[in-house]
Amino acid sequence: MIKPFPVDGSSIERELAGSHNDLNAARENVSGGEYLWAIVQSYYSMFHAARAILYNEGYREKSHQCVEIFLKKLVSDGRIDQRYADDFTAVRHMRELANYDLAYSRENAEVSLRNASEFNDRMRSLLK
Repeated sequence: MIKPFPVDGSSIERELAGSHNDLNAARENVSGGEYLWAIVQSYYSMFHAARAILYNEGYREKSHQCVEIFLKKLVSDGRIDQRYADDFTAVRHMRELANYDLAYSRENAEVSLRNASEFNDRMRSLLK
């Protein structure tokens, strides 16, 4: 479910902008005590950052699990450490618990935000 996709700078920039906006919103929501939304936005910040790299490589995904598969490929190629793929999976799981079970906490929001910030920095470094 990962398909070839023509490299398009505007698509990459749009994903990076979305990632940046979601990360800023997550920060504001942690500060404001909106922990559910902080977790959700942290995850989507990571998703859009990873998607920018996927697009940059000439591919497009058809599901969120495909992004995880792509991250595992980056790990196996030695381009990122395993922790980034693990963090993506962990924050996706926290997002699902927050969205579907209304199970969230300040601690999970702070962990999600920290992971998203580090993940985004690493994804952006792959574009340089």
